Amino acid sequence: MAPVALNNDTITLTKDVALMSPNGFSSSNELTILSSSSTARELAWIVPSDAPGVTWTAKDAAYPAQLSPTCSASLSPNISMSKLSSLTNVKWMIYTPCFASLSFDHKNFEGQIIAGAVDMSTGGKLKWANMGISGAIGTGGASTPATLTVTLTSRYDVSG
Repeated sequence: MAPVALNNDTITLTKDVALMSPNGFSSSNELTILSSSSTARELAWIVPSDAPGVTWTAKDAAYPAQLSPTCSASLSPNISMSKLSSLTNVKWMIYTPCFASLSFDHKNFEGQIIAGAVDMSTGGKLKWANMGISGAIGTGGASTPATLTVTLTSRYDVSG
């Protein structure tokens, strides 16, 4: 299956949006993403950790609960983006257990990039942004902070 392709498109967000695709995402031409108002919006591109072609194995017998992804070259649920023309008043979270390739000269990327491996051949500027978990409201409602219960199923430790 092919990834979700957004080429020469404009995405106007009236609400926070999370897009999930087991086949990944790609954008190789002018992509514009903007909020419909002065209210900052959040966008998430998520490749599920159980996408076809992703397997998880322990890399160290001493730590069998710490799993690492292996991604199929033929199914490759990756995220690939180049030529981001405009990102206006939007925080963007990109997640894939596989490969994220980002190549653009945009100066206002604000958000988070989480991937098994990342290639950033970019002249752009990246700024970290605090972002919630898409769809998580918890017991306090949307506007009241609440404690959420989660189950940790995998963890990435980076060294070196």
